[in-house]
This record gives sequence, structure tokens and C-alpha cells, in this order.
Amino acid sequence: MVSTLGWFIGMSAAILNTSSLFPQIIKGYRTKRLKDLSWGWLGIAGVATALWILYGVIVSDPVILIANIITGILYAVLVFQKYTY
Repeated sequence: MVSTLGWFIGMSAAILNTSSLFPQIIKGYRTKRLKDLSWGWLGIAGVATALWILYGVIVSDPVILIANIITGILYAVLVFQKYTY
């Protein structure tokens, strides 16, 4: 059982980690340039996110699962932007 403090820390980490991608997505949308964004970084981060989703399923943790599904969608947006722009 996770304590209230543990849940709060986990939820805060999930929100901050997921929302950290928004500034890059917004900048990419405004400038239409993502040439400085590394394909390698996107690939590694995408695989890591997929593994976090799998882990969330295995341990049945909705915070990990939902946060990383959203993060995965945001990485997909960055990949789309980089490929398109």
C-alpha cells in the first residue's frame, strides 16, 4: 500500500515529467523547426516510455500507466513534428 505522501510524490513526478514535453511541442509548432531534436533521443525516450507502460501494466499502477500513455502520445507528436517539419 502506498502512503499518501508516496502517492503525492508519484503523481507530482508523473505530471511534471509528462508536462515537460509541452514546451518543445509548442516551440516546434510555432517555429516549424525541430532539426536540433535528436532522432536518437526520441527513439530512446520512446522505448523507455513503452517499457514504463509495460511496467505499469505488470504492477497494475494506474499513475504510471496513464502518465506514460500520455507521455507516449506526446513523444509521437514530437516524432510527427520532426518528420513533417
